[in-house]
Amino acid sequence: MFDTVAIDGDILVYRAACVAQHTYYDIYEDGELIETMDYAKEATGYVKDESEFFMKDTTLYEIRPRLEFFSEEDAIQAYDYQLAAISKKLKAKSYKTYLTGKGNYREAIATVLKYKGGRDAEKPYWFYAVRAHAESLGAIVVDGVEADDCISVIAYRGFLANEKKPTTVCVTIDKDLRNTPGFHLNPDKDDEPVLISRIEASRNFYQQLLKGDRTTDNIPGCEGLNVEVAKKYGLRKIKTIGEKGAEALLLDCQTDREFYERCYEVYLGHYSNQVGWDKETQTYQYTSWDEKQMERTIDELIKEQADLLWMERYKGDRWTPPLKS
Repeated sequence: MFDTVAIDGDILVYRAACVAQHTYYDIYEDGELIETMDYAKEATGYVKDESEFFMKDTTLYEIRPRLEFFSEEDAIQAYDYQLAAISKKLKAKSYKTYLTGKGNYREAIATVLKYKGGRDAEKPYWFYAVRAHAESLGAIVVDGVEADDCISVIAYRGFLANEKKPTTVCVTIDKDLRNTPGFHLNPDKDDEPVLISRIEASRNFYQQLLKGDRTTDNIPGCEGLNVEVAKKYGLRKIKTIGEKGAEALLLDCQTDREFYERCYEVYLGHYSNQVGWDKETQTYQYTSWDEKQMERTIDELIKEQADLLWMERYKGDRWTPPLKS
């Protein structure tokens, strides 16, 4: 039994709200409804089959998405079901669910790209109703940081108590949390908690420092890979750094300092070959996402990305470059 199970409530709320709505795809022929499909791919496949296999004229076919909402009760039940599934997998003295509130210190740090700048999509219809339900059950709303930071703090606290068998576990589908040592559970994939060691957490973090996290948080990482650096470490793909590329670049590193120095080499290789690089001052000059003129050293460029990616391990914790041994 664990002392504490810390849960990323943001994901549970969003998923529950999504369960209570669905987009159907109605297919019309010359304005008349002829078929309805559950998914867009099925609808386009249907029209394609009508044309290619049944030799029909599909010129007047039209696919129209139709969003249908289910009940608030369905959304709330979906949230409760997720909590029940977690408690069934993990027995603990205490369960703490966290929700992200107002403000986020990372917003003031990001200059290259706007932090979470790609998240403009409208919330699911029952999102706020489910969130209110979560709060009524005791979910803790945190301002200035993210729910992820809070569950990271709890995971690390348990890790410090017992590195071989931590006393706490954090629950989320977000792999970013595996930058923190401790017990982790992805409810979609894991039947039991996975222990992330210090070296594994460091490797995960520095790989992300290279590749960034554009899809979820709009964090660019190192925006490119120099040809010479790519060849030095046996990489064929040289324009961007993906998951496999990041792994290969750090493959032989074993300490935090080695991870950092390798990342520095990659960042320097890329930015020193860009138009904005000043050889005399050894700085990179660029325009920020909000139209400010910036001038940064390689250390400062790395620091920004690291601060955006770092999950707090205790309250107020921020990333610092590892010291030379």
